[in-house]
Amino acid sequence: MSALPQAPAPEVALCAQGLNRSFGGLKATSDVSFDVAAGSITALIGPNGAGKTTLFNLITNIFPPHSGTVSYFGTSLAGWSPNRIAAAGLIRTFQSARVFPGMTALENILVGRHRLNKATILGQMLRTPFARGEEQARVRRAEELLDLIGLAAERDTNAMELPMGSQKLLDVARALMARPRVLLLDEPAAGLNDSETAELSDLLLAIRASGITVLIVEHNMSLVMNVADQVIVLEAGKLIAHGTPAAVQADERVITAYLGAAEASPDEGTAS
Repeated sequence: MSALPQAPAPEVALCAQGLNRSFGGLKATSDVSFDVAAGSITALIGPNGAGKTTLFNLITNIFPPHSGTVSYFGTSLAGWSPNRIAAAGLIRTFQSARVFPGMTALENILVGRHRLNKATILGQMLRTPFARGEEQARVRRAEELLDLIGLAAERDTNAMELPMGSQKLLDVARALMARPRVLLLDEPAAGLNDSETAELSDLLLAIRASGITVLIVEHNMSLVMNVADQVIVLEAGKLIAHGTPAAVQADERVITAYLGAAEASPDEGTAS
């Protein structure tokens, strides 16, 4: 009997190989390698100081690795500037909410589209028919995203007046406005209450359903286990586990390094 044909391997959106970075003699990441499948949600977890945000910075070349490579849909990002990486559709958020003071919630989301504007500055100043049409399309898209994150009623509210959790959701919406192929989210649930976290969970699943690949740094284990297809675990800059949520949850090294600490405080949804 002939063997059954194997399903093709999923396309790789991000591939990290042997990433090393040190700061003043301290090893921030040590030979970290992993793949992120296109169209998946992959969670990056680990204790504080494990190197998770450093890894995001290496992927987006905010600072380059001392050794190792990052590939984006098969193309090496070596030597690429952060702006070029973002323009290629690899978009990230940061741990702290970044809203623009003096701008409404809608205007904050619109900022995410500026790289994709096709109308010239002169056309925008003269408000040519093309520029007006492009602006109307941008506003419609921003309003759709406000509705998606549950902030449609805050369209014209100064973003700085919104609760921290709402500002974090604005960050995600602004990143989506840039039409990413891969979205890197750094602790998007930080500062969210239970209902906001549930909304974020639904949002992440909707983002994946739209075909966008997500790599998320997160401490909220309930959120991670609910949405992630794969989980990567770092400890002291080293990758100690990579697999499905169920496999990682049962890994003794992970329990010792991270999840065990969370279980010691069962009433808390996050671990420090």
